[in-house]
Amino acid sequence: MKSKKARSKKLIQLAFYLLLLKKDFDDISIKEICDRAGVSRMSFYRYYSTKEDVFIVFCDETFDSFFQQISHDPSLSMKDMFVLFFEGLRKYHREIDILKKSQRETILLVQFEQYASYMASKMNLTNSLNPYSIPFFAGGLFNVVIRWSNRNYIDTPEEMTNSMLTYLKLAD
Repeated sequence: MKSKKARSKKLIQLAFYLLLLKKDFDDISIKEICDRAGVSRMSFYRYYSTKEDVFIVFCDETFDSFFQQISHDPSLSMKDMFVLFFEGLRKYHREIDILKKSQRETILLVQFEQYASYMASKMNLTNSLNPYSIPFFAGGLFNVVIRWSNRNYIDTPEEMTNSMLTYLKLAD
């Protein structure tokens, strides 16, 4: 059984997403989210500071799950990691589409840069990278994801992976 904390966070996320399907981001109040979720404002502020934080925490939790998956299997190739990445993004396409509809998709860009930096440090690559490598990679990945979503995720995760690996080879 989920803890009360995890349950409250999920209820808040779900309530916010459901409201976003009907209303613009700026027209939704914290009170509305709490009423819809059946939690107090105090509960909301226990887990989040702003409405944007609901997305950021969701992104962080999703990345943590992805990172745990790839870090527990040292035999994964770069191709395998990209396939898992794009499969995960496709799984959460509604959240990406909500961010775009709310004109908050840059939340993904900021998160991608943090995740790329974290992964580079875990792989002991930070000393070998120039200061523009991580922002360049994160920005490129962000734009690829937004273009993929604009195309209604028509390409498979494998096709997306092959495209990314082709681009990375050009950088050699």
